[in-house]
Amino acid sequence: MKKQDLLKKGTSIALVATIIGSQLLATVPYNVFAAESRVGTQALPTNSANVSTWPELQAALTSVAVTDIYLNADITIGASVSLATSTTKHIHGNGYILNADSKELRLTKAGTSAVMEDVRITNTTAYGLIWGTVADLEVTYKDVDHSGIQMIYLPSGNLIIDGTVTSNTTTQEVFQGKNLTIKDNATAYFNAIAGMTIDFTGALNVGTNATLTTRSKGPVSINGAASTKIVNLGNMDVKSEGQRAILLNTSNGSIYAQKGSSLKAVSASATEEAILAVDGNIYVESGATLEAESNGTKGTINAGGTIKLAQGSNFSLTNFNSAGAALASYPTPVDVILQSSQGISTWNRGTVMNPKPTATYPGMFDAQFTISGYLNSVTQKDLASNNMQFVNSYKTAATGKIVGGSFASDEQDVAKSAVDALFTDSTKTGIKTITDQAAIDAAKDLVNKVSDPTVKADLQKDIDKAQSLLDAKKAATAAEKAKQDAALKAVNELFNSNTPLTDAIKPTTDQAAIDAAKALVNAVTDPTVKAALQKDLNRAQELLDAKNAAAAAAEKAKQDAARKAADELFNNNTP
Repeated sequence: MKKQDLLKKGTSIALVATIIGSQLLATVPYNVFAAESRVGTQALPTNSANVSTWPELQAALTSVAVTDIYLNADITIGASVSLATSTTKHIHGNGYILNADSKELRLTKAGTSAVMEDVRITNTTAYGLIWGTVADLEVTYKDVDHSGIQMIYLPSGNLIIDGTVTSNTTTQEVFQGKNLTIKDNATAYFNAIAGMTIDFTGALNVGTNATLTTRSKGPVSINGAASTKIVNLGNMDVKSEGQRAILLNTSNGSIYAQKGSSLKAVSASATEEAILAVDGNIYVESGATLEAESNGTKGTINAGGTIKLAQGSNFSLTNFNSAGAALASYPTPVDVILQSSQGISTWNRGTVMNPKPTATYPGMFDAQFTISGYLNSVTQKDLASNNMQFVNSYKTAATGKIVGGSFASDEQDVAKSAVDALFTDSTKTGIKTITDQAAIDAAKDLVNKVSDPTVKADLQKDIDKAQSLLDAKKAATAAEKAKQDAALKAVNELFNSNTPLTDAIKPTTDQAAIDAAKALVNAVTDPTVKAALQKDLNRAQELLDAKNAAAAAAEKAKQDAARKAADELFNNNTP
């Protein structure tokens, strides 16, 4: 969400006093600038501070002398502070918690750098804990766990992710700013409960062997403005339960999937794309992998400039909506280049879950064409290919799935389709009612035949997930069966011959026995079985009530007769 008016956020940033230079020195605790040893034997740098309280942390933050700050305890931020010093601040969290408590540390001097390392940050505002709007800010998060409204806001700055960084935000973005870099070998997990995970205006760079995982229930998981770039050399796993997984939403934006990288983009939306680069480009280079899945009426991947799936790349584009195509363009026609050294396979819309493709074009494959439109009315022109069968039969509007590269081998296609067929939908969070052990075993046999180790490992994960879901289903069924059996036994034993058909309860059946059976019936979850048991239980209660009423009436009659006989021994029938 764009921050137009800072004061509207309720942070009252303008009211925060900036404390710098000599104004601070008189308030600095004695040990702030001392080169002490923190926990253990590690020596601190000369320009460092050990802090255990908010006043100590505030003093170190606003000091021009302190560069490295070491937390020795969990600290709650006591007030929002503007940091006007150009001194780089490196906060070493030592695993402690910084509770923002809806306070902020605002960087106000252009070109400032800051590092947050080995710390857990909680309760942040819509700007995050450390943030700023001035130019050329650079903030590094290394081994940070965050939770709050937003992790960070740097509209003119750069955020660098190092080590392992996780963020769970409640109402807004994880990152909102200009540039985001996931360093080589770093791992980032961003989860936005309501907003986007990433909203950037410059570049998103994912380094070699780095992993960026985003999950969003908001409108978009990754959102880029005009002329933004995504450059992926690592692994990106992007999912949106709202609308699009990736949206470059104005013009001239581009996605570059480089050699050795993988990008999986999944959208659960019933209308939108998995990836949309408005008037932009999608490039998947040799050695890169793109897997895109959508459930919408619009094409799975959509661009307005160029879509290039280069020779040597691996790609799988699937639209699970029978009304949606795999490829689309917006707002202008897009030039499509499809290349594969292993051929390609296509599925017609509505058949994408079938094990066998609608058409297979084997061998070295090269095709170029131009498409226009983003619904299943999309048109194509200028189709040229080295495969005449493709030229004569391929229709973009009719195609719901396209695979190439490593995804195009028959063994992979068949195995993937068999695995997909185990689940209710592309999210793979539930298995179909017909999925049994035989179906899983059959899919597993197909997966075992896949030669590509990476593809095989991914499919095996899905097999394991299906097995886990089936095991849980079996366990739940067994538990329910045990509850039903126990309840049935208890209800039957209320009646003569252990059957309600006798319509007579045992002499030993009392209220305690019925109540015990009732508790077991209440534990049954199957509504049909529960209703039948409750009917028999109600009958047992009626019979017991009748028995108790008859016994009470008989006893009263005996008492009345005995009293009458005794009274009649006396004159006037009274003792």
